[in-house]
Amino acid sequence: MNKIKKIRNFMITSLALFFLSRHSYKLVEGYQVANEIYKKHLNSKNHVENIVAHRGFSGLYLENSKESINAALESDCVDMIEIDVRITDNKKIVLHHDAFINYLDVIEKIEKLKIDDDENINYVIKNYPFYNLSELLHEDKLFLYKRFLNKSVDLEDEVLIFLSDIVRNYSFSKPLIIDVKTNFNNISFMEELDRILKSYKDLIYIQSDCFEFIDSMIKIYPDYKYLYIIKSRSNLKNKNDNLYGYTVRLGLFKEMKMEENKMYLVYTINSVSKYLNLLKNKNYNNNIYIITDHPDYICALGDIKKLRK
Repeated sequence: MNKIKKIRNFMITSLALFFLSRHSYKLVEGYQVANEIYKKHLNSKNHVENIVAHRGFSGLYLENSKESINAALESDCVDMIEIDVRITDNKKIVLHHDAFINYLDVIEKIEKLKIDDDENINYVIKNYPFYNLSELLHEDKLFLYKRFLNKSVDLEDEVLIFLSDIVRNYSFSKPLIIDVKTNFNNISFMEELDRILKSYKDLIYIQSDCFEFIDSMIKIYPDYKYLYIIKSRSNLKNKNDNLYGYTVRLGLFKEMKMEENKMYLVYTINSVSKYLNLLKNKNYNNNIYIITDHPDYICALGDIKKLRK
């Protein structure tokens, strides 16, 4: 078994190096820059501010896991933490991004599951360590490759976590953004969210890309801070004066008509090029928040002057 694992890891490493080393001098240069960024953030006085840990510290741990949330809480680079939630058939809110999970070797839709409070649902998560390589600079690739070597490349079993358990044990030293995954005006979802979160309204942000859901929840539970996710140009027309702010894709950020006293979160900034693109945008200011899987990496870019040129 160990021999098989060694062969597998060798093959994965070789494949990764093939992608990363099209030109050897760029590989060396990228490795040096990646190391510089990786080390400098520990002592930097110029950290990038307003960093949101995407699904917890998902660059280091499985997304929406207790480990990723705790790592984000402990990181000096993180200012806010975002997690994804869905509701089951029996009205239990769980942490998960996708609509389906691989449960007992069957692909199940979360909204069709019935889960008891004392039940542990083990499901399978697959890691995708390399994606969108074409938009990454060599220093990004080397940084991600170094991080990849410290993570498991196998399918991993994870326990589906209840939002109530997270909130019960959460320190609230950093605000929590609850990304509600729904496609319709789900009143039961709203009621259960309020039951779990109502004692922490000042430190909770509720966001969704379903405008109908957000619009209705504002009317029923007006005391929360609400964010609307803008994924396409057609979403730009949706407005509610009681929205606290907007979560917007980087490509659409330049098209936003900025409103005073609104909060803007830009996703997902995981590379030098995207970070610099954001900095150059005429709308960029200190009220903009950066959503990233790698808070330490983006945080450290504030001290790498040559990358800003």
